[in-house]
Amino acid sequence: MKPIKNHKVVFALLALAVVALLALGWAQMNVTASSPAALDEATLTTKSIAFAQKAGLKGTPKAQKSVRMTLGEWLKINKGGLGTDAGKFGLTPTLPVFVMVMRGEVVPTTPIELPPDQPEPKYTAIVMVLNANTGVPITWGYADEGDKLPFDVP
Repeated sequence: MKPIKNHKVVFALLALAVVALLALGWAQMNVTASSPAALDEATLTTKSIAFAQKAGLKGTPKAQKSVRMTLGEWLKINKGGLGTDAGKFGLTPTLPVFVMVMRGEVVPTTPIELPPDQPEPKYTAIVMVLNANTGVPITWGYADEGDKLPFDVP
């Protein structure tokens, strides 16, 4: 094996390799994930109806209306708020949501807590709120004839 005569060249190449590795590492650490694209209207409508049927909507909606907004806007309309751990579940005020109100016959599939002397009302609408990026339900609720819906539905 021949001894290396020019130590300056070797040192320069080694230094260049170290700088290149550091630059690559820095670039990898500072990469941010881009937000996923929101699902299209038809997909979100289909998912909303399917989830509403699982939650108690009988058959197809007699009337429906959907609106896209942020979760923060929905919480203002619904007079709600995010819990302290909401961020752990990806729930932020800027999250795009798909809100769909459907009129029709609704028989809740989950227990509804009512005062002991109050009969269960006849529900005439269901409101579904989906994550617009994934189509996963965030929340839903039932409405009877006396309830004000978040927006007008024909």
